[in-house]
Amino acid sequence: MSANLVPLGRVVRSMRNGLSPSRRGEVLGEVLTLSAVTQGAFDPAHRKPATFDKEPSDDQLARPGMFLMCRGNGNLNLVGSGVVVPQNAEPVVYPDTVIGAVLDPGKVDVGYLAHAWTTAAVRAQIESGARTTNGTHKVNQQVLEAIKVPLPPLPEQRRIAAILDEADALRRTRREALGLLDELLRSTFLEMFGDPVTNPRGWPVVQAVTTFSTPPRIGTTRPAHDEGDVRVVRVGEVGGAQVALERCGKVSLPAREADRYRCKPGDFLLARAIGSEHLLGKGSLMQDVDETVVFDSHVMRLRFDRRVMEPVFFQEWMLTEGGRRRFLKRAGRTAVQFNVNAEQIGAVQIPLPPIPLQNAFSRLAGEVAMARGRQASGVQQADEFFASLLHRAFLGEL
Repeated sequence: MSANLVPLGRVVRSMRNGLSPSRRGEVLGEVLTLSAVTQGAFDPAHRKPATFDKEPSDDQLARPGMFLMCRGNGNLNLVGSGVVVPQNAEPVVYPDTVIGAVLDPGKVDVGYLAHAWTTAAVRAQIESGARTTNGTHKVNQQVLEAIKVPLPPLPEQRRIAAILDEADALRRTRREALGLLDELLRSTFLEMFGDPVTNPRGWPVVQAVTTFSTPPRIGTTRPAHDEGDVRVVRVGEVGGAQVALERCGKVSLPAREADRYRCKPGDFLLARAIGSEHLLGKGSLMQDVDETVVFDSHVMRLRFDRRVMEPVFFQEWMLTEGGRRRFLKRAGRTAVQFNVNAEQIGAVQIPLPPIPLQNAFSRLAGEVAMARGRQASGVQQADEFFASLLHRAFLGEL
């Protein structure tokens, strides 16, 4: 199949940049957000109200069957990424950060093209043609039209697309099951403890500082580097159930400093200085590991007195809408970032259930975590299976 490489420009009827909203425009409407295109599957809900200087033309509306491509992003991995507009989607304006292509159905199957577009060979061409300006990576229409894709006869394209669609549906179903487990834990939390703002169970409200076994601590200012010998947790590695140790960089610290910033199992590592209010306070519980792990100065370590506060209870509390509202009441901001310090986190008010009830929730959370681990393994297997099929398909072996 590799001998039949065809530039994208030969299989499209038209390509055009989207329409930029205008704050002073008088034409009311809606526009897709860029995330509708870059997240791997088109989501019609990713749209927002907008005004335009003029009425959008028909070819600036995302319509069923179109192929939309991201033409500019700060993340090189997302530049050029593409999605198919599904058949049930309502027409909507796509932004000028997106290029829309109307394909020739007599030459290419849009589902086949969407899969081909994710292959390493196509990604390499896109990244090679990208240009960087002020930290933003961009591709233009000429670059995209020149991208070559393997193009077998149309019936073969449809056969390959059908096989890959089935494999893709399997991995999406398994990912959805992971999300359901998370929803189960959150709904159980609210059933057991009630909303953190209204506190319908009447739990005594305490300041978070009364639940700490040691004062909150901000991490090391020493930068990570390739020759470091100790893993260091940064804000990019927190936000999941546990710290994403596989993504951690390394830092060099004297033994005394390493001990000062050492993480212990059950520590809650919190993003305490970050550019987005939405991400401020995201955190993870430190798992049990056979190595020294420290944390950097954008992260705060909370260590709880487990006779008073169960770390898993606090973690889930911070994920609730009510818990975040109480937390953000105490947080601050500067001209460049949102932040929270030790005094502010200590002043957060928490309705505190009795520890036996917290322990019961912690046991349930442990069971959910085990189920999640099993499901995550299934997701990984489905991803590997899909990647194998994708590779074989575009080598002509499927």
